Amino acid sequence: MENYTREMIPSNLTNVSSVVDLEWEDFVNNDLSIAIFMVFLSIIGSVGNGHAFCVYFCRYNSSNHRTFVVALAVMDFIACFVVIPFEIFDMRYKYTFTSSDTCKTFRYINHCVVVSSGVMLGVIAVERFRKACRPFLRQLSTKGALAACLGTVLFSVIVNTPSIVFYGSAEKEVKGITVYNCQALPGFRKNIFYKMYNGFLLILSTSIFLICTVMYIFVGRVLYKQMKFRMEVQQTQRAPQQSMINDDVESESSSVMLSTRESSSQGGKKNVLRSLSSVSMNALNRLSTKRKKFGVNRSRRITVMFIVATGVSYIGVFPNSVLLIIKAANKSYYRTMSAELGSFIRFLLRGYFLSNVTNPIVYSFFDDRFRRECRNLYSRLKC
Repeated sequence: MENYTREMIPSNLTNVSSVVDLEWEDFVNNDLSIAIFMVFLSIIGSVGNGHAFCVYFCRYNSSNHRTFVVALAVMDFIACFVVIPFEIFDMRYKYTFTSSDTCKTFRYINHCVVVSSGVMLGVIAVERFRKACRPFLRQLSTKGALAACLGTVLFSVIVNTPSIVFYGSAEKEVKGITVYNCQALPGFRKNIFYKMYNGFLLILSTSIFLICTVMYIFVGRVLYKQMKFRMEVQQTQRAPQQSMINDDVESESSSVMLSTRESSSQGGKKNVLRSLSSVSMNALNRLSTKRKKFGVNRSRRITVMFIVATGVSYIGVFPNSVLLIIKAANKSYYRTMSAELGSFIRFLLRGYFLSNVTNPIVYSFFDDRFRRECRNLYSRLKC
């Protein structure tokens, strides 16, 4: 690894060993803990999102729910399998990163994945709001959901094109030594377009957060009213049903005795068949009612699942946004806060990767079919 590092360092560096030693010392003292944490996130997120993609894409029928989960799984898998390892590599070789093309490529992918995932969560929030709060309006079709996901990716690809220009292998001085790092190029840091680009991304993420919050507040109110109404109906029906149980038992026992006498005295094969057919019809009616109720409950669980997934995602994104706002508003206060927080601020700045890891965990908690399909998958592999 040291030979590879020496080849990466330009020939104009006079003290190669000093750069390598300084780089390693900085990594061990400041970035080793966050690197281990991000390795853990990369492994868990890659495995989880791989399961989510395979199960939902191969085992679920076409629906909005399936389309959104598959699209999120693809974005999250790219983040965990490609972007996070690059961030670890960047932390390890923060003083000898001399490849501008590699820096531009991975910074662009990082921006595209983050923006696509965030905007997609906003689209899901609007779709859930229309389904729960505006059920009689025209709803988004499965093809419409697919078009929305593709449009989100296309929007992110176009919007983040400036990152290819702004980022690269930047030269700077650290303790009197010239080093190279993958970051915004010095010529663009005070550029008005670079500031506008960062401001636009910050406004976009804040707007999506507010949209998701407002949409899910209305959805939560509707779900609460439905739950409260269902509990009241059950309470009102419980009392008369309890009083009718004894009458039902007596009538059922008398009818059974009567049917037994008739069948024994009148050759009651036909009566027995009639009773069996009536029992079958009652069972079918109960089954259809149960299926309808299951469909409603499943739709409600899917809505709650997306609410929790969005909430957990923004738990990691929110500290990053706040720190970026503080850095843009008051750089001196940001430096003071960075000195006080130490290495912990690096966790906060990269907390947005949590959203790419936790989505499959949320699916496993709220979608019983997803758990069942995963068990079936491993049982087939075992066999």
